[in-house]
Amino acid sequence: MAGDIVICELLCFGVNRIDNTSNNVIIKLCTDFYSPKEIEHAKELLHNACSQSRSDLERLRPRKGPKKAQSDMTDILQLVHEMGTDVPCFVAVNLAKLSVLGMENINLAAMVADIFSLKKQMAELKCFVQRVDTVESLHPDFYADGVSAFQDDEQLIGRPHGGIGILWRKTLGAHVNCLKYDGERRLMALSVKHGSHSLLLLNVYLPYFTGSDNDDNFHEFMAVIGKAIGIIGTSPTLNACIIGDFNACTTKNTLFGKEIRLMCDDNGLLLSDVTLLPPDSFTFYSDVHQSTSWLDHCVSTLQAHLSITDINIAYDVLSSDHFPLAMSFELPTKRATKSDIEAYHRRCSPLLSSIAIPHVALLCSDAQCDNISHREALSKLYRDITNAMLTSSAASIPTKRQQRHKPVPGWNEFVKEHHAAARLSFTLWVSAGKPRQGSLHEQMSRDRARFKFALRRCKRDEAQIKAGKLAESFLPLDNTAFWKEVQAQSLRSTPLVASVNGTSGEDAIANMWAKHYGEILNASDTDTSRKRLIKELHAAYESAVSEGSLNNSLFSPREETWLSPSEIVILKALHPDLYADGVSAFQDDEQLIGRPHGGIGILWRKTLGAHVNCLKYDGERRLMALSVKHGSHSLLLLNVYLPYFTGSDNYHEFMAVIGKAIGIIGTSPTLNACIIGDFNAYHFPLAMSFGLPTKANFKLKQ
Repeated sequence: MAGDIVICELLCFGVNRIDNTSNNVIIKLCTDFYSPKEIEHAKELLHNACSQSRSDLERLRPRKGPKKAQSDMTDILQLVHEMGTDVPCFVAVNLAKLSVLGMENINLAAMVADIFSLKKQMAELKCFVQRVDTVESLHPDFYADGVSAFQDDEQLIGRPHGGIGILWRKTLGAHVNCLKYDGERRLMALSVKHGSHSLLLLNVYLPYFTGSDNDDNFHEFMAVIGKAIGIIGTSPTLNACIIGDFNACTTKNTLFGKEIRLMCDDNGLLLSDVTLLPPDSFTFYSDVHQSTSWLDHCVSTLQAHLSITDINIAYDVLSSDHFPLAMSFELPTKRATKSDIEAYHRRCSPLLSSIAIPHVALLCSDAQCDNISHREALSKLYRDITNAMLTSSAASIPTKRQQRHKPVPGWNEFVKEHHAAARLSFTLWVSAGKPRQGSLHEQMSRDRARFKFALRRCKRDEAQIKAGKLAESFLPLDNTAFWKEVQAQSLRSTPLVASVNGTSGEDAIANMWAKHYGEILNASDTDTSRKRLIKELHAAYESAVSEGSLNNSLFSPREETWLSPSEIVILKALHPDLYADGVSAFQDDEQLIGRPHGGIGILWRKTLGAHVNCLKYDGERRLMALSVKHGSHSLLLLNVYLPYFTGSDNYHEFMAVIGKAIGIIGTSPTLNACIIGDFNAYHFPLAMSFGLPTKANFKLKQ
């Protein structure tokens, strides 16, 4: 109803004037301008339109007497007030039938206020557009970007707060990426990458201190600085700085200054400007109070602090009440020389020329080609090209090999904290000119002595610490954690055997396994290896049936074999009395790097064929289900193979699969549902650590 359009000049005038004109004025103007019949017709029209959306609307009351027109207008205005915005859109066709307000009825004060508000907004919008044009056209050699302090459609009340900008040379365009954060008006960043080195520069404009730690400015200050620290903490680079107007004086006893220092202490950051500049420096001058303050800062990580080659305050630049804080960074770089590149070309060219080109495979027009010889030819071409380039670069371009240090048992528990404190004290002592006395020298000496004492303690009690860590990892019966700790304490990787099945040497052993798995995974259905695999699976199943239980021999062949989607049919040949289906861990055209992860299968008796439906889910390699229906009863069995815990990626995949399984149960019409399979979650450590199979029987009551 609210979107309907109704033609009525009287209601068009009354509805549009009801918010800014008194009822008495509207009644007088309408009764003087419109006839009683026109007013009565408008009343009926409004009542009929409103009754379509309001079933409880009072019936139309006819008015009589000499003041009938005034009473009808009162009913119209009362109904419009009652309906609010839920009235049709009344329009006028004949503008001559619209009543006119006299000068005595115009609200001049409201008009003047609206005019002043429009003028102010237009001036601010014009100033904003000029500032944006100025930023983008400051210099032809610079790129620029920024964040506005307000939105285009935002109504301004007073001056806006926030808004920052960054400029960088166009010669750095390929190495610089400007970063903005949704909804953030006081923070943006530049990510600079050069070779293998990177630098993250965060620009902030923090609110000023108004005198209370409960006001909005304090909460906004803590929110912005917390977000900046979070960005640094999750950044892959160790060279990161927060630069800008902090509105926090760290040399005076101010709340924001204390918070900045606490933030640096808690997160291992340095106030580089305060550390490297004289203590009487300042970046702000107040004309009103004739005073100075140090409000602009550079907060850096230790690596970024060590990369600063120069820092100064440009007191000769007078562009505002703040003086610019300038600094220079130098990232260590090591580039190949011209002679190195020439040597690389000389070595690489003959190697590339000697590679045989597989023309038949390259000219194959079948987009879904499954010819094994074509795949092997293309893979060999790829390996030959990459080996030629890697061999040439290794022989021509020198690289710095990272020296692997011997791990110190107990480092994280006893030494790490003292080592960080000693490095920080040493850095501050060096930046101060290596004084031979004073507080910095004493602090550096104390921290170094504590670090050396902790390190000597770890080396002295090395055997005891190792035994304690092994005991801690073994107590919860977590085999994975125990063997990880054993490997971490070893000075080398897992040792390789000297001989496998009569084959010696690393290359010969690798080729033997490549041939073995190549025969299993890449052979056709008619190959003897495939027949041998089916025979082994069939024999394992017969053994399990005869013994009346599931023993590990059933899983031994499958544990070392992964079937592609086109090879899932192998499962159907396990036994003539069983149906089977499965989900592969990889696609037919997918290039395998290492062993695939995922892939599951389900078998059920053919006598249940009419009651069982196998369910698969698009793109899901770790989840499938069986839906069993018998009469009015049903059972949903979900089979899962979840990833094991190694870090964040596996954790996200684990939660995604288990969440999808729970969602399937939640939307299933049956109340009998189970999630069964390998969860890789040690709920029963003793049983699960030995891989004991689990067996369950279900009985649906008739």
